Amino acid sequence: MNITLISPYPDITSFGVRTLSAFLKQHGHAVQLIFLPDPFGDDLKYNVKRYEDVIFDQIVELCRASDLIGITLMTNFFDGAVQITEKLKSALKIPVIWGGVHPTIRPEESLRYADMVCIGEGEDVLLELCQRMSAEKDFSGINNIWIRRDNRIIQNPIAPPPACLDDYPIPDYSMDDHHIMLNDRMVPLTHQITEAFLKKGTVAEYIGKTGYQTMTSRGCPHKCTYCINHTVNNIYGGKAKLRWRSVDHVMEELLWVRKNMPYVDYVWLSDDEFMVRKYERLVEFCHRYKQMIDLPFSCLVSPLSVTEKKMTLLVEAGLVYVQMGVESGSARMQRLYNRKIMNNRRMMQAINIINRFKDKMYPPSYDF
Repeated sequence: MNITLISPYPDITSFGVRTLSAFLKQHGHAVQLIFLPDPFGDDLKYNVKRYEDVIFDQIVELCRASDLIGITLMTNFFDGAVQITEKLKSALKIPVIWGGVHPTIRPEESLRYADMVCIGEGEDVLLELCQRMSAEKDFSGINNIWIRRDNRIIQNPIAPPPACLDDYPIPDYSMDDHHIMLNDRMVPLTHQITEAFLKKGTVAEYIGKTGYQTMTSRGCPHKCTYCINHTVNNIYGGKAKLRWRSVDHVMEELLWVRKNMPYVDYVWLSDDEFMVRKYERLVEFCHRYKQMIDLPFSCLVSPLSVTEKKMTLLVEAGLVYVQMGVESGSARMQRLYNRKIMNNRRMMQAINIINRFKDKMYPPSYDF
């Protein structure tokens, strides 16, 4: 199969798409990646043309030889995904599948535009779809995929999420058949362009370094009701538990980055809750990280996971910046969104612990 995966995110790290690409390539499929950084960034802009006609025309030409086109999207980029999909479907007779957060929570809406949607995590799902399409077999009964066929929607059941994240390869930064919109034209993605984009990441700009962003886990132990993790866990029937990649697997990825992306001088661990690991697991990670990678890094934490013992361990391994969700100081709001265990006393306890390391770290960020 020839597969095209398109990301409209402003941030070209696009961890999910790159992992999908690597996994499909591992199983013998040809994959091209197209990055279309949304011109409005994360801002919610509706009914505004996002890309010039020349860009749409070039996307069509890049996709012409594809057997399947996939587009990933969060809700911020819904309008952009609609515009891209409508242009592709007006010019080509190639099935389009949407995946990511928005199609997962709004599949019916997404199927007004896409032929198929993938609900939840997509590696095994997309591989099975490609295998069936390649063999010209019926693919209407694949778990986690909803299909628009004629005037009806085929709703397949949701299978449990994958338990072993080590089954998937490290993200695809090969630059092999990767393309990006730059200065209103499509160009091959190079390391020089990648470096320029990585320098512009939110945290990278803040600390003045070139950041490589990755995830060492999926899911979250908390049940804050405003969060996508809570919704996804409900979709999976409560089975979307927090899962980790092994330290070996993460080190394989970061060693590859050190060798092939020498301009990276900082690692951005964007797990929803990195510090929740047991102390013994953190000891193993920190020892190996310091010994093998030895770059400054940042992570996201919650008030419930911050301890002085863990902070000491991480700072000694290279932690220079943390981001923590405060969300609200109102007890009523904390109850409403199932965060009452993260009350203000616990919040201040975590903040005071973080402050004890202020001489060795950049000022932290607290989300409200």
